[in-house]
Amino acid sequence: MPPEIERRFLITKLTSVKDSFYFFQNAKSKHRIKQGYLSLTDRGQSVRVRIKNEKEASITTKFGRGFVREENKFPVDVNLAKSLFRCCLYCLEKTLYIFDGWEISFYHGPLTGVVIAECELASVGKKFRLFQAVSKNTLK
Repeated sequence: MPPEIERRFLITKLTSVKDSFYFFQNAKSKHRIKQGYLSLTDRGQSVRVRIKNEKEASITTKFGRGFVREENKFPVDVNLAKSLFRCCLYCLEKTLYIFDGWEISFYHGPLTGVVIAECELASVGKKFRLFQAVSKNTLK
């Protein structure tokens, strides 16, 4: 598989209530995600199991750190993924919105309040545009 080239940002606030409403109303899609990590290493290696909308599941391996990582995704049966969650070291839940070429994740449970924006790029030097509901001073 080709490498994953991704930029990720922590959103510290949406610019306004009006922009927030616009964002949610115009999201291309919305997904409820449950994911757990079967393996994590200090060398940037991970094995993740993910269930999307209780209908699709996958196991993903990632290698590397920074903007460019090797990623391999394998579809699996949802029941198998649910069984694998019992073996996960860490689990999380989030609602993922697709908007203006970005994936925006609003985390739930212990991570409530964390919002991450990420975009995948075709190449390392490729320019990208911030989406409308945030400004540069709201990203870290």
